[in-house]
Amino acid sequence: MRDLRKLHHLKGRRIQTGSGPPRPNEGEDGEITLRTTSSGLRLFIKFKNKWYAFGGTGVLGVPGGSDTEEVLSASNLQTSTTSTSGRGRETIINTKNKNLEMAGNLQVNKGSFINRDGVSDQGLYFGRDDVAKPGQAYFDDDVFIQKGYKLYLTDGNLQAEADGIGNASWIIAPLDTVVQHVVDGNVYLELDVTNTRVRLKQKALIDGTVQLGANAYMTLSDNEIDVSSGDLTLDVAGDIIADVAGGQFTIKDTTIGDPDLVIESNSNDALAGTLSFKKEGRAGAADDYVGMVLFNGEDAGNNLQNYAYIYGRVDVPTEGEEGGRLELGVASHDGGAETGLILTGGSDDAEVDVAIGKGANSMTTIAGDLDIDGSSITSAGNLEIDTTGHLNINVASTKNILITENTGTYTPATDDEIVPKHYLDTHQLHSIQDRFYFDVETTSRTYFRDIDSISYENKWDAYDSEDDTVVGNTISLTTTIASAGLIVPYDCKLKGVRWVGNNTTNYDNVVYVQTWTGASIPHDTGSTTAVTATLRDSITLTNIKRKYFHVNTALDVSMSAGQMIYPAFQYVSGTAVTYSGSVVFSLERA
Repeated sequence: MRDLRKLHHLKGRRIQTGSGPPRPNEGEDGEITLRTTSSGLRLFIKFKNKWYAFGGTGVLGVPGGSDTEEVLSASNLQTSTTSTSGRGRETIINTKNKNLEMAGNLQVNKGSFINRDGVSDQGLYFGRDDVAKPGQAYFDDDVFIQKGYKLYLTDGNLQAEADGIGNASWIIAPLDTVVQHVVDGNVYLELDVTNTRVRLKQKALIDGTVQLGANAYMTLSDNEIDVSSGDLTLDVAGDIIADVAGGQFTIKDTTIGDPDLVIESNSNDALAGTLSFKKEGRAGAADDYVGMVLFNGEDAGNNLQNYAYIYGRVDVPTEGEEGGRLELGVASHDGGAETGLILTGGSDDAEVDVAIGKGANSMTTIAGDLDIDGSSITSAGNLEIDTTGHLNINVASTKNILITENTGTYTPATDDEIVPKHYLDTHQLHSIQDRFYFDVETTSRTYFRDIDSISYENKWDAYDSEDDTVVGNTISLTTTIASAGLIVPYDCKLKGVRWVGNNTTNYDNVVYVQTWTGASIPHDTGSTTAVTATLRDSITLTNIKRKYFHVNTALDVSMSAGQMIYPAFQYVSGTAVTYSGSVVFSLERA
């Protein structure tokens, strides 16, 4: 109030004039002088032993003063004569490495800015005189920015430093990108405005605990989160993503039977939760792995061992024809893991192929029944069915049990092989037998059995013109020759003939025993219809004297039901021949 009264007392003084700025020791408080200077006409007023200048180009000088306090002068205060686009006129203060003190508030109106002038050794300081930080602004207390306004730095960093924290600070550099908390040169907390995220760069230093609820606390120390009691619930509106950057996400516990990974669904519908393996990053290729589940434990030597696994893989990656493969494997004898069950997408839609077992000695055990909906069982080698009980094959009514060979007819080759019906039907052997008595000595004659003989029912009549021994030749027989044969009851093959008998005379002789086949003789004995007979076999008997003989021939002659087999003799040479015995023909049913 005393200073104001003093100014009021001097208000009647005249305004002095002159040239050049007044000297610091010139004039008294309250004195006013108008001077012409190199920067124009200026008005000087002396107050508290300091000169204050106004006018001219807008430069306000503070001539004189101490190192820490200076009056305004043309060298340190300047207002531009032109306005900057959108901001009006600028005022520049330069104290030449000395302090500018303000007893009250510094107000920056809306639309105005406080900027550095680009000089690297100059800056704007608030409330500190013990630290030199060129080019930066310092705040000892809170900095308040009015709602709707922003704080700008066009160059350098904005740093807020607090007493008692050591070399700790908050730095924004640049303002629209990163906010960092720095202690002793190490960045501990970083807010990345561009990517909208917060990073703990070094450590999260928490003095004490973080309270989770009324009675539970969470302690963070040595890369560990410890919840004192109860459960820890993460409740988010979106997804929870844990990026381990090439590491592992591990759930561990020392409690017996734990830990458990539970996927719980509480929705009121038919669906449930999902454990999903997703493989992305490149175009899929055959045999790619898309998911793996490993079952690892220790062996007796405390070595970590993989005992089982489940692999999900790509079988066919072709777009529109995608097929997958699921492999289940276990450690096999020597610790090496082998796949024992493979499910593969088949070559047709809605088809899945299954491969079971590994190695020729692997064993697949089915405790109950085996239900096969398909129609084929294949084996790479021999297929053996070993049972301690009966083997029962039960088919539906009117259905057959078929055995084929390479999709064709199966023919058994050894005695211990199974015999199918078609083979059994065609390989039933029967025999028909006839007795014979032959005692003629006319050469170049073939004798057939005489059906009219009264004296000797097995006596043989001659066919005068036949003495052929070439297999395949034919003759024509009629009922007038009074010959007869053995009728065949079914379609068959004549598989062989056997002659058994003896010659009662003691003379050298040669005869042929023969087998002929053809149509049957008509039942009407008076018929003269001719029957064609074909020679199938001819066996030579030489010098059979007072002894038995036993001769046979294998044949393969197809015959039809109703045809006849005609046994015959042909005399060649010798005297007093008398042959008697039996002839047997083997038939195989067709």
